[in-house]
This record gives sequence, C-alpha cells and structure tokens, in this order.
Amino acid sequence: MSRENILAAVRQNKPNHVVLPELFDLSPQEDQLLETFGNAVKTSGGACYEVDGMGTVAEFVQNLFPDLKHVYSNLPDTGLNTIPHESIKSPHDLHTVDLSVIKGEFGVAENGAVWITDEELIHRAACFIVQHLVLVVPKKAILKNMLMAYQTLVIKRPGFGCFIAGPSKTADIEQSLVIGAHGARSAVVLLV
Repeated sequence: MSRENILAAVRQNKPNHVVLPELFDLSPQEDQLLETFGNAVKTSGGACYEVDGMGTVAEFVQNLFPDLKHVYSNLPDTGLNTIPHESIKSPHDLHTVDLSVIKGEFGVAENGAVWITDEELIHRAACFIVQHLVLVVPKKAILKNMLMAYQTLVIKRPGFGCFIAGPSKTADIEQSLVIGAHGARSAVVLLV
C-alpha cells in the first residue's frame, strides 16, 4: 500500500468533531489558600506551619530540629547557618549537612509545591543532599494552581529552578511508598 493510499484512508475515516467541555476552576477560593496549601503539603508527606515573621523562623526551626548541628541556610540574619558559605566550593562540601533552610519564592495551593531557584543558593545540592529540608515561603506568595504558578515565573537568566512538594519519595519499589528514597527524609514548609 502506498503512502498516498494510507493517507487517503486516514482522511476518509477521521472521527467527527467533538466540542470540548467547559473547564471548571477547581482552585481553592482566596480565603482558603493557606489551608489548602497546608493540607496539600501534608498529603505529600511534609508538614506545614505558620510562623509570625522572619524573626521567629530560627527559633521555630531550632525547636523542630534541636539536635542537628550541621545546618545550611540561605536566609540572612537568622543565625541558622553553621557552615560558612565561603567554605563551600563544590556540592561535595555539603555532605555533612543535616538540615537545609531554604527561601522559596512562592507556593502552590493545589499541590503544596514550593518554587525555588539557585539565585540565592550556593549549590542546588543543598536542597537534595540533606536529611531534612525546611522551605520558608511568604504567606502572601501562595498561588491557587500550577497555571498561575507558570504565569508568575520570571526566569531572568539561565539557571536552576524547581518545584519541591514534600520529602523525597518513590512508589515504584514493590508497590510501596518509600519516603526519603533519593533526598530529604522530611520536608517542612514555614509560612511567614
């Protein structure tokens, strides 16, 4: 059968045009964004807390993780960072880090994801090589859904950015969910 015969047969047997259904906005209402976001973070295996301001972040983190001594943080003026930034020359220098406290740009209510970039990170590995991850996000920066998130993204230069939703997990091993399989064993989002 020639190419022309095959294409002619395909054209003759095209299905009828079907009108697409209307899209329904299933996004949470503005007054439910923080609650929806918090529930989505918990569903993804993480924890979400509201804190009063940046001044209380350090105390809150120290209460959550009192025994962790090796902490990387890109939050200035919190006193959380125990590893001098200038000593980090490669991602391998982060191998002893137990906890990373990272500033997130915004969160997404529908799935609990937080957008981070490398603009203020020394090495992107700081989000993934650690045992515990804390993401700090402004309450005002919680968006309804991923559509709004992608419309909000501003990529100023080539670099790294990703959405993080909860701790590392995989469900492909013998049909069971494994938390902390390839990265952080726990993830906490602090809404400031």
